[in-house]
Amino acid sequence: MGNKLSGWFCVLALILVAGSVRANAGSFQISSPAGLSPSDTTLNFSGSQSTLFDSPIAFSAGGNTLTFSNTGGFEVVEAGTSYFDTAFPNGTVILYGSGYFGSGGAVTIDFSNPVGQVGFNAEEFADGPYTVSFSAFDGANLLGTFTSSGSDPDGGFDSVLSFEGVQATGGDRITSLVVSDGNGNNLGLGPITYGAATPEPGTFGLLLTGLAGLGEMIRRRALQRS
Repeated sequence: MGNKLSGWFCVLALILVAGSVRANAGSFQISSPAGLSPSDTTLNFSGSQSTLFDSPIAFSAGGNTLTFSNTGGFEVVEAGTSYFDTAFPNGTVILYGSGYFGSGGAVTIDFSNPVGQVGFNAEEFADGPYTVSFSAFDGANLLGTFTSSGSDPDGGFDSVLSFEGVQATGGDRITSLVVSDGNGNNLGLGPITYGAATPEPGTFGLLLTGLAGLGEMIRRRALQRS
């Protein structure tokens, strides 16, 4: 009986140890909208076209309030109506840093209720290729910093939206994001999607492997008794 229990505990210990190694990562990057959960909430910006807002400004959806802040305020614009030469599809309502080069700076997004994952498209006022950096925080704890790239079509460049996506791991939650670009220019943010974290594929694999091993051990013990 003692050997049986010790074998089970060994398998479970392996699962827990392996899982904790992955969980301690704090967060990982989501590379495309397909990595988000279909049940997540999407915050769509609203307001009269080219309406100017002082910083900070708050929008709510799905029982959560997101507060956006930067150094120069914001404006609400719509691709193809009041905002042109953009990779965003026509009709997309965008929260854009007011003014032009350098006047908006980094954007901080604070969640009234922490989330497990978040993703959105962003575009720099760049006239060509750009890189966006985004950092996720759980309170004062930095969960991770990532980059994504895109290209502003103004000036005849390719039209490619960058995607900023991140998921917290190991019981951490995302309370805020800081989004910036390498040139210090204004950023335009598309609809923000957020929700509870989906289980990581690696965690599923560890769990299934451990359970399979545990099941095999039980099967062998049963055969030995028969």
